[in-house]
Amino acid sequence: MTPPIPKRVVIRAPSRVICLLLATGVSACTGDTGTQPVGDPATTVVKVSINAARTSVAVGGTLQLSADAANAAGTILVGKPIVWVSSRPDIATITSLGLVKGVGPGTVVITATSGGRNGNLALSVQAPNQITLVSDVGDYIGGGANYSYTKANAVISLSASATAVHLSILGNQQWDAFFVVQNGAQLAIGPYTNATRYPFQGSGAGLDWSGEGRGCNMLTGSFTIDSVSWSGGVGTAILGIDMRFEQHCEGGPAALHGTIHWRSDDPAVPPGRGVPIPTNLWQPPSGATPTTGNFVYLQGDAGEFIVGSSPSLYQIVSVTATGSNVSISAGGYTGVFQGMNSIPQLQVGYYAGLMRYPFHNPALGGLTWFGNGRGCNTLTGWFVVDRVNWANGVLAGIELRFEQHCDGQSAALHGAVRWGQF
Repeated sequence: MTPPIPKRVVIRAPSRVICLLLATGVSACTGDTGTQPVGDPATTVVKVSINAARTSVAVGGTLQLSADAANAAGTILVGKPIVWVSSRPDIATITSLGLVKGVGPGTVVITATSGGRNGNLALSVQAPNQITLVSDVGDYIGGGANYSYTKANAVISLSASATAVHLSILGNQQWDAFFVVQNGAQLAIGPYTNATRYPFQGSGAGLDWSGEGRGCNMLTGSFTIDSVSWSGGVGTAILGIDMRFEQHCEGGPAALHGTIHWRSDDPAVPPGRGVPIPTNLWQPPSGATPTTGNFVYLQGDAGEFIVGSSPSLYQIVSVTATGSNVSISAGGYTGVFQGMNSIPQLQVGYYAGLMRYPFHNPALGGLTWFGNGRGCNTLTGWFVVDRVNWANGVLAGIELRFEQHCDGQSAALHGAVRWGQF
């Protein structure tokens, strides 16, 4: 007898049961189909967009970004968390709140992530403003020298219209420049050739770089705009420009060459007063000045022109102050001590790299001591404010020291002043 064939038994894995609590309070359960549950389309992020006022930032500058997370219908989902990442922290960093800071020149991608979706922004980090001049031997304007200016060592002002650029530099030298396109054109990337002296250029391109008491009677040259950006269309507020130029005075072969890199958002500032004060600067000899009261003490090196080499002490002192400018008079002499234009009043610190007031570099400050028929044509020097007392914005007391060299001479005039109450 043939034995019966056994039935095949199929054993299935138990299904996972999903239960939903209905509005009636009754649980409704369904078997697991093996697919993941789909989120609510109304609250699911499908797109992240980054909002930026511009796509560039200066080294050291900041730019605030924001981001929107949206669903499939394009509705912005309020309250969705945003995670920010910089592809190159060595070029730009970004905080958890979307604040970008430029670190070094280059291009970086900023990514905003929400709900597993990304939004990207390519951001250009620009080098600080810089104007350079290279003067050929025989060039009248630059005198055969090279110059470089940034916002750390000069006051740089640039304005532009749809057809012209005006640049002003107030530094150790003072320059004024104009670049004008030909009639019928607007400022745009490209070369502008056959330029003649502005404002006598007629219908052609115009150019003029002058300063330090020097300018061309007639000139020929050219300029090239490598990049230019505006807040809106051409002729609105200018945001940045890169350009080059060449200028020849009076038909001569010697040229003044220049490059201009300028951005409106460059945050650079002059270094300011030195604090703490260096300890190796000149001090009056021990016992040479009174321990109390007002005085001016002057001491010149051998060959010094203003006061000579015999020390002088004056105890009748007059002092006036306006903002960061302090003027001191005693014994027929007058001294003026001017702080940099970035401070409202003189404060304790070291003021270095100074030139003759009022022909000084406003980004650094100025100095002059003159009198009794003698003064410097040019000078270099420093001053130190050791103590100062301002009472409700009015100077009540000051104690300072200074060093001054006339007309490039090594012989120095040293001085110390104490006045007022502390």
